[in-house]
Amino acid sequence: MKLRLFAISLTTVTLLLSMLGCSKKDDATLISATGSYKLDNVTKNCKVAVYIRDAASNTQLTISLSTVPEPQNGPEVVQLFYTKLPGQPNTSYSLVSTTLVANNSAFVTIATSYATTHTLLTVGSNGLCRGTFGGASITFGNNSVISDGVFDNVTLQ
Repeated sequence: MKLRLFAISLTTVTLLLSMLGCSKKDDATLISATGSYKLDNVTKNCKVAVYIRDAASNTQLTISLSTVPEPQNGPEVVQLFYTKLPGQPNTSYSLVSTTLVANNSAFVTIATSYATTHTLLTVGSNGLCRGTFGGASITFGNNSVISDGVFDNVTLQ
């Protein structure tokens, strides 16, 4: 009986270790988009999502950086809105606006617009893009500053 329990336990441990080994190999081969920024000198690490919408007059690109872990009062997302003319290469995107959407301490969603102080969007030959951004709030009553914003390994497909 004791030998049977030992054999079952040993088999279970072996299976778990082999599964962990496989998942680590899989993770190493994935390309993941990363990002971060500072909001009033507090660093925020982010997951990055991309949304592309083709319209008749332009192509709209939104790069959303969502803070991880999510703050207690709800999601915090920086949205970078770019556009380009239809048929133009991805290197033609131009930043239109930067917005921070977050909940305040009363769980009320606040959208803060930023005047861009710097931005750069670079698209590599592999289709991945990276960029930098920063800006100062232009929303009345809000003096916040976004600085040292970066994103990398973002796919524009």
